[in-house]
Amino acid sequence: MLIAVLVLFLLPVFPISMLVNKFLSLLNYKFFSVMILALFISGNLILLRVDVNFPVLQFFAVFTVFFYSFRLLGVNNLKTFILYLYSIISSLALLWHMIGGDSLEFLALKTPILISFLALYAFLLSQFGIIHKKV
Repeated sequence: MLIAVLVLFLLPVFPISMLVNKFLSLLNYKFFSVMILALFISGNLILLRVDVNFPVLQFFAVFTVFFYSFRLLGVNNLKTFILYLYSIISSLALLWHMIGGDSLEFLALKTPILISFLALYAFLLSQFGIIHKKV
């Protein structure tokens, strides 16, 4: 049970994702990139050993995908886009595991997507400094 809770913090679904996203948003871009990759990879590796097939978790994973998909429509900040995308991909990883898919395949397919967005974020930040507007 404790490992299942750990998986929920590594691959967060709503409402835990709001706490994890707030924590990640406070980090600078180097730690931000490393933490997202570390959380995603370790969460998927732990999923190989743990059964988290709970109906309530399925509901929250599907809700998280829809919630953050609609939130992505109004994003004006690349860091926030990456955070929301991380929440969506994390929820999809949990759903993939629940339907019997291999977590290593999912990890191999989705990690390059995260790495490319994190590299884009680091490049834009180093080239232009501020890459989003403050409202």
